[in-house]
Amino acid sequence: MILCVQSQTIDKVKKSMNAYFHHPHFWIMTWGSKAEVLEPGSLRQEIRAEAEKMASRYGATHCG
Repeated sequence: MILCVQSQTIDKVKKSMNAYFHHPHFWIMTWGSKAEVLEPGSLRQEIRAEAEKMASRYGATHCG
């Protein structure tokens, strides 16, 4: 299963999150490898950068 999050959904998620989870990337990251952000591109890049940091921490030498 792949979770695809689009701009309209992100706006809804932002409104429904409590103060601690103030940015949708926290919610998206809870889905782990089951999630893929298609747009907006800036959020997709944030998630990619975070995934690359995690891969580096866990010893992965190739991401993508």
